[in-house]
This record gives sequence, structure tokens and C-alpha cells, in this order.
Amino acid sequence: MADAQAILVKVTNAVAAELRSQTFTLNPTIRRRYVTNIVLKDLGTLYVDVQPGDVDTEAADRERIKYTCRVDIAVRKRFDTVEEDDTTGEIETDEIDRLLLLMQEIHDYFVLRRLVAYDEAAWVDVEFRPVYSPDHLFELRQFTGIVAVNFEVVK
Repeated sequence: MADAQAILVKVTNAVAAELRSQTFTLNPTIRRRYVTNIVLKDLGTLYVDVQPGDVDTEAADRERIKYTCRVDIAVRKRFDTVEEDDTTGEIETDEIDRLLLLMQEIHDYFVLRRLVAYDEAAWVDVEFRPVYSPDHLFELRQFTGIVAVNFEVVK
């Protein structure tokens, strides 16, 4: 009988579980999602959305397949006017600095990490994709940054 979940789903769920079990400098709402709207509707709430990315496959040997699964971890917050500089109207630098620190904490957490909820998944790499979007800050008044983490599973 085949597994009840795709390998990518198992890896994504395990990444979300890892994030929920950690304490970061900020306290985001962590959600396991699929494609989400780019623009957040609510102001001031910090979200970390965990969603499946790409899957690459290749032969591991004559009988097994190696799956390389990417999980995208999106850090997003739409800013209210209380978080802007009164003089320039720009979003406070300190606000963005705190979000960049959260991105770094998430990145560093997954380096060389084996997933507790799915220990068959071996860490491959983790990268910022992008660390933040200047266009989103300017056009949407929203911080959007992606940490992409890749894990390998051989089946």
C-alpha cells in the first residue's frame, strides 16, 4: 500500500511542526499553507507561511528514488501607519530590522537540521529567496521574505 501523503507534504508538515516548536525573537502566527495571496489583508499581524515548493527526483540506486524537496517559508507582515516614520512616511527601519533577524533565525535553525517529525528527510541546504522584497515594501507596505529549505528523502 502506498503512503497516505506525498513526500513533499510530509517534509512540509515536518518543517511547519519544527517552526511551531521553536521560540524566536518575534512571535509569528505560523501557518501551513499552499499558494497564498501576495497581499495580506490584515495589518500588523506577522505571519510565517510554510508551503511546499519544488521537487526534484533522480535515481538513488537501481531500486530507489532520491527526492529533493524544497519548502518555502514566507515571512510576511503588512504595516500600519503607526509603524512608519512621521517625517518620511517610510516604514520604521527598526521594524524591518526585526523581521530580518527573524529570517536569519529561521535560516540558522534549519542549517544541518534533521526533522524530528520526519527523520528520513536529510538537510541539503537553506537559502534566502529573497531575503526581502523591496517592491512589496514600496508598493504594498508589506514585508515579504522567503527562506527556502531543501531536504532529501530516499525511497
